[in-house]
Amino acid sequence: MKLISMQIALFAQDLISRPDLLMNEINDKLGNIFDTMPTILNLPADVPAEIPLAQIRSKDGVYALNISRGRIDLIITPSFQEDKTPQDMFKQYKPIVDKYYKTSMKSVPIKRIGIIFTLFEPSNTNVQVIYEKYLKEKYRSDSMEVTVHTNNQILNLGVVYNNIRNVQAAVIHVGKEDHTGVVIQLDTNNVPSKEVTLTSEMVANIISHAAAKLKPSAVKELI
Repeated sequence: MKLISMQIALFAQDLISRPDLLMNEINDKLGNIFDTMPTILNLPADVPAEIPLAQIRSKDGVYALNISRGRIDLIITPSFQEDKTPQDMFKQYKPIVDKYYKTSMKSVPIKRIGIIFTLFEPSNTNVQVIYEKYLKEKYRSDSMEVTVHTNNQILNLGVVYNNIRNVQAAVIHVGKEDHTGVVIQLDTNNVPSKEVTLTSEMVANIISHAAAKLKPSAVKELI
């Protein structure tokens, strides 16, 4: 199974006044890994807070940073040709993830974090595989699509976590090639509270909880 992308979203307690300055600050602390021309939008303050106003990528397409007035998103898309386990792939990029959230939190109070891991398992019988793993209903040859969505909440150190799993039969496009298989998204996020602003320690705990889902034993149980 491959880890084909990871997204770490930080949701601001208050509106971010200068996404462009924060983008430069994060890029500087990350060693200027974002080396393309940024896109900066100068929009009125009353536009929806979710619209990215500052966007920048790396030339190799691995890293992307999107900042709106309400959130900061780091997206990491490793090369599809990388032959590493999901856990090893996350470990490779964890130093970048740590610098990203610590730098962001020095400038912006954070109320919520979401970590999405997208995994891919090649399979020419992807619909059948999901039926047999997740559904009591018996697979039929005319079954063409299937999606399974679950969310299990837990309480950890006073913080409520959502553990969302979305499993889907899909075809992904990589370059000029199509790959048939099972796409699994593991979305770990906390339920925000008006009384709680996240600390670096809390964020580290949530990331560790999310990363534990990439252990070989946990991945093996997914499909």
